Amino acid sequence: MERTYGNCGLDGAIKHLDELLEQGEFPCNECRAEHEQLHGWLVSLQSLEQRYQQLEQVARDMYRYMDGVLNRNWAYALPADTDNFRDQLEALGVSLDD
Repeated sequence: MERTYGNCGLDGAIKHLDELLEQGEFPCNECRAEHEQLHGWLVSLQSLEQRYQQLEQVARDMYRYMDGVLNRNWAYALPADTDNFRDQLEALGVSLDD
């Protein structure tokens, strides 16, 4: 589910701030600094949302795989498959070490 920020969505909000910052017409330096800070936060949020979506997909894939192994009498879970999931999760910054 995509979150919206006003009527334009996150991508639209970032694009709008890009345009404002490019134009550079602010009533004061503090206003510009606040817009730059907001732009940074939105870009960070966009990155986090993308990572969340990737993590969500890995979790769905893992669930389907384990459901097949445990409930549908597929072959045993193979170490290579487990390592593949570990690699995907670690690439997203998830630590699996205790």
